[in-house]
Amino acid sequence: MIAVAEQKIIEGVLSGQVYVITGKFNQPRSALKELLESLGAEVNDSITKNTTALIVGDKAGSKVAKADKLGIPCIGIEDLQDFLNQ
Repeated sequence: MIAVAEQKIIEGVLSGQVYVITGKFNQPRSALKELLESLGAEVNDSITKNTTALIVGDKAGSKVAKADKLGIPCIGIEDLQDFLNQ
């Protein structure tokens, strides 16, 4: 018998949106990922054409260039917090 992991589907204000996180933040990235997922977002490690936005911290790397090339918006943590506080 093959065990199938139960997938938790969370509905929230960010349902259907996909985010990628890059750079350094004042808090661990895992905490930011958990917050986004608790609001219904999917968080990936790689940017694709389906990415909603790239969340950019200090010392961001090549993901910013890839996001620009694909036309994916880059937002800072402050912008994300402002959006979530609305």
